[in-house]
Amino acid sequence: MFTLLETKAIDGQENTYSNIFSEKFYEVQPYITESNHGLLDYLVVTSKEFWDKLPSDIRPIVKKDLDEAIVYGNSKAIQLDQEAKEKIIASKRSQIITITPDEREQWVKAMKPVWKKFENEIGKDVIDAAYSSNM
Repeated sequence: MFTLLETKAIDGQENTYSNIFSEKFYEVQPYITESNHGLLDYLVVTSKEFWDKLPSDIRPIVKKDLDEAIVYGNSKAIQLDQEAKEKIIASKRSQIITITPDEREQWVKAMKPVWKKFENEIGKDVIDAAYSSNM
């Protein structure tokens, strides 16, 4: 992606600040649009089969520990992302543009037909929850 941005073969990319910084995309893209359209979050996924094989007295302990680890990991990811953003700003290589609430609403309006198209496949409740969590 770096080379594609550098040679102008592509106009942009979508990523977290931590990835934009670590991959040095900010060095070859003059602007970063901060849209806050996504969520920086991590989770642990396992199969039901694996989970069900754990002894029933162990499952609550593992669940509690995983919940705590996820909260900690996500807080560290957010911290690292903010630090990366500050380093990008300090570099003066890329200008960060934050969209206005009106511009964000235009994006939401443009996406509503796409959400509607996938309602039956994804579930309206999931789409509504995603929208509500990112307001």
